[in-house]
Amino acid sequence: MSAEEKIAAVLAGQAEGIDRSTLAVQLGYKNAGSLDVLMRRNGFRYKDGEYVPKEDLAKPICPNGAMPGKVRRVLAMIEEGKKDFTAIAQAAGFTDHRDLGRYMASQGWSWSTEQETYVKAGGREGESKLAGELQPEVQADVTRPSADGTYRQNVDGIGPYLPLLDFLFENEDALRRLLSAESDPGLIPRYTVPGVSSPKTFYISTLLAQLITDFSEEKGIPQRAILEAALIDYLRQYGFGDRVDKLLRTG
Repeated sequence: MSAEEKIAAVLAGQAEGIDRSTLAVQLGYKNAGSLDVLMRRNGFRYKDGEYVPKEDLAKPICPNGAMPGKVRRVLAMIEEGKKDFTAIAQAAGFTDHRDLGRYMASQGWSWSTEQETYVKAGGREGESKLAGELQPEVQADVTRPSADGTYRQNVDGIGPYLPLLDFLFENEDALRRLLSAESDPGLIPRYTVPGVSSPKTFYISTLLAQLITDFSEEKGIPQRAILEAALIDYLRQYGFGDRVDKLLRTG
């Protein structure tokens, strides 16, 4: 189902009185927060118990003749809906998004988290905050989407990082599994696999078979547990993660 079809389903569902948590589950999301991300990316916000289009915000006015070419290119790409600031920076001729941020600040432009674009800053050029990078000493208060479907933030300049935060939030479970597995590389995973045991015969290299035997004896782990753990980790890594997790939850 495409994003447009999901949005249409959400709008139709809420018109019928279906709450967003139920809609999220129906569309295959883990929770309403993931649905908020989809709607927010496509111009909606959650207000008074339903998703509504974001209010049109006045765009900054600046005569093109007085605007440097690089600034025009950056603003045009953002207006087109591009969110990858590394790609925007490279397309506009900058080294990276930090270089882009420094340039925009030097031209008197700062990032508006409300309008989700650069706006002409007040005061002299160079006095605006660096919108393309976060200074090490700055601590941003950024959480998951709140009740109105937006991020709470107290620091200007976080805007370019919101797509990355969206991605991390959508893949929270996979990220937690990855970090947990690597936090203690010496910890051997053990899984309780449901179902009735049945024989399965296959041929492998005698050298590999000997390695399995040696590992089993040295670590005190049954060979069956070794093979099950190896298969589970392999299936998770190569596209069967959801199905493996569903299998293990039934145990």
